[in-house]
Amino acid sequence: MEKRILQLVNDSIRDQFYSKALECLVALRQGCVQEEEPDSFNKFLRSLRNLFEGKRRNDFWELVASSNITLVHEGECDASSVSQQESEEVRKCRAGYRSCQLGLLLLTCSVVSMPSHLSVLASTTSTATRSTSRHGG
Repeated sequence: MEKRILQLVNDSIRDQFYSKALECLVALRQGCVQEEEPDSFNKFLRSLRNLFEGKRRNDFWELVASSNITLVHEGECDASSVSQQESEEVRKCRAGYRSCQLGLLLLTCSVVSMPSHLSVLASTTSTATRSTSRHGG
């Protein structure tokens, strides 16, 4: 099932197969709880985060996090060594990922909404900076 989830995400054009991958992830989690194999699911969920958060398929990770999929904790399964608080932590973004995306979004919006006389100044400054760096000055 893990290989299939990864295949769905990686073969997806944009978010084409994300909902199916998410359904499979939920089913895998339920199966691991029923079979008392929480470590298997927890390891896989952590690996998904490492593979996708802040990277090419970050949108999939954000979907997982917003879907309230957590690590299997000891309150759900006696075989788990993960606390409920720790199980929630996996959903929180790591420092920098969302803030960097937000900064880029704000920068993009600023440039788009910049008055024309300032955008000319900005492009002139950018060109002048590139020109002086090429000539070593």
